[in-house]
Amino acid sequence: YDTLRSGLRNFIVVSLVLHDLGHMPRGIRLDSGDLSYLSLTVHRIFLQFATDHPDRSFFKDLDIVASNDINEEVLHSLNKQGHAITVFGIGTNLVTCQAQPALGCVYKLVEIDSKPRMKMSQDFEKVLIPGRKVAYRLFGEKGWPLLDLLVRQEEKDDIKAGKRILCRHPFIEQKRVAVVAKKGCGV
Repeated sequence: YDTLRSGLRNFIVVSLVLHDLGHMPRGIRLDSGDLSYLSLTVHRIFLQFATDHPDRSFFKDLDIVASNDINEEVLHSLNKQGHAITVFGIGTNLVTCQAQPALGCVYKLVEIDSKPRMKMSQDFEKVLIPGRKVAYRLFGEKGWPLLDLLVRQEEKDDIKAGKRILCRHPFIEQKRVAVVAKKGCGV
């Protein structure tokens, strides 16, 4: 997913249609990447669009919302760099103390009507494996956890204690290990 070449273009098209249908677009949300650079670029494009299309002057007033583990350090950094962000989404760091961190979780859509879906992103770690999955924790002979394993829903019956299981790293194809779990449990 490319914010400027895909997300912003899609937002502009949807905004134009919404406006034509009598709805007022509110703004765009940036949740990853270089928030300073992206916000300044988006703002410049919005202003240019409003100038080029006087009947669409609402583009100059659109909000640019930023979220992505925003904390005091990030705010200071953005202020030093310069930005065009009009709204900050501060969640985890507002309700928790850095000394007592919270578990940050994100819900990802993996399936619609039994058809697998995949998130595309320039950030490699944000790309997900499509389809519904089941999580298992596999334990060795001495009762210690060996590893956590994700399998597709339709593969869950293949996971049995005492059976050799080939486990692959989700993103590094060369990382593999074969294990025979003494026991396994759904997580």
